[in-house]
Amino acid sequence: MLASRIKVSSYRSPILEPEEYADRFSSTVTNGFIALEIAIGYKLGLFCSLNEFTSPVTTTELAISCKLKERYVREWLGCMSAAGFVSITPDDKYFIPEACKPHTESSKLASVFPHIAANTSSVLECFKEDGPKGYDYSNQLDTLMWLDHDKKSCDSKWINENLFPVGHIETGIKQ
Repeated sequence: MLASRIKVSSYRSPILEPEEYADRFSSTVTNGFIALEIAIGYKLGLFCSLNEFTSPVTTTELAISCKLKERYVREWLGCMSAAGFVSITPDDKYFIPEACKPHTESSKLASVFPHIAANTSSVLECFKEDGPKGYDYSNQLDTLMWLDHDKKSCDSKWINENLFPVGHIETGIKQ
């Protein structure tokens, strides 16, 4: 039994109690869904519009400002308020507190998640014994370069030094 001979001190990460493990696992999955909602908010301009308002707004006012359907804006606001990223007044108006508005900038990075998720099936194939020898990033070039679109979200030097050398455009990462 090799496992019984491994000392606990040799682990690099702590061994969690089952309840803490379950809580962490569950919250990570939930946060993944929330991250996708954040991506939607960025892509549709919902965060930008909320940041521009100087007072709380109704779902209709936000929908009109973004030229979106009120029903979907209401669902999105429900998710964001449940997650604690959008506040709601007693009369059902929504806002982001002034001090919190600058932090919504990171929603730009979350907007990459749907692109990456769309390619999950290709990654799954690489895991298979008889699958491809590597993952071809060429179909994600636009997404990867978008990370540096504003010269703030990601360091283009990092992209050039870490992605281009592995040949992601022509051959993908090889085993």
